[in-house]
Amino acid sequence: MNELTRRTVLLGTAGLATAGLAGCVGDTGDDGDDGSGETGGIDDSSITHLGSDCAGPEPDTVAVVAEGSTYTVEGTLPASTPCYEAELVETSFEAGTLSLTVDVVEDGSETCIECEGQVNYEATVDLSDGASIETVSVTHETGETHTVEQSAFVDGYPEIVSSSIETTQTGSRTDEQSDTADFDIGEEAVTIEGTILTSTPHYEAVLEETAIERRALQVTIGTESTLDEDEAGTQELGFLDYEATIEIENIDSLERAQIQHPETTHGFEWDENSASASTGGSSETGTSTAEGNTSAPERSQ
Repeated sequence: MNELTRRTVLLGTAGLATAGLAGCVGDTGDDGDDGSGETGGIDDSSITHLGSDCAGPEPDTVAVVAEGSTYTVEGTLPASTPCYEAELVETSFEAGTLSLTVDVVEDGSETCIECEGQVNYEATVDLSDGASIETVSVTHETGETHTVEQSAFVDGYPEIVSSSIETTQTGSRTDEQSDTADFDIGEEAVTIEGTILTSTPHYEAVLEETAIERRALQVTIGTESTLDEDEAGTQELGFLDYEATIEIENIDSLERAQIQHPETTHGFEWDENSASASTGGSSETGTSTAEGNTSAPERSQ
């Protein structure tokens, strides 16, 4: 079980970008200090480039995570192509307002895909003890300025408390069966009910990994043979049904989930204005909709 420390999340514009990081820029880290602005109250600042891709529907977003005297800005800003990385130009702190300016710089790629790009980054600012933040202002040189007031704090960051899985049924496969996953959100836990196709009926489900990264739940479910090494079983195609339960503290801060089976991946993402979670499975499973009983965190412009 992977756990994160409790953090408070302060959200900016209409949501975090969920585009992949599969553009021509690889993941790199860039520690840097602030620029020429006033730095009173700031002990340290740095930025990490998280990758880039062709622009999605929301290429200009900000989320601010507050943890003690450390403030982390998770952002996406537009670029002319994906072959750029983020640069922290300036940070300053004055009269309760923490201000950051972020720009993009070319990453040195010799060739680049021709599309409008978006650049994902994480900027961290450590403040002196006793410094009080009322407002965080983030200026994207290629986009907009995002201002977030203290009143917009979301209560806590999602943390995995416990996880378990149970194989509920196994048997010989029929032609109608397929690899599926259903996702439901409760007040304190998520429940995943799924079917995995197996080479024989003699398998059980195992929970290989659970993690939360940037408010995204990642669950990997595998299979394990129930036969001893010298035991022979039925040699026909099989299936198994399972139910996994993951208890999560601050579950309302969770925004999306990815369920990995041995052969397929099932993705779920919340509509910020409703309690539904849409899911896009692999090319084999198509697209469906799963209903939850919680909505994504409210965001402010």
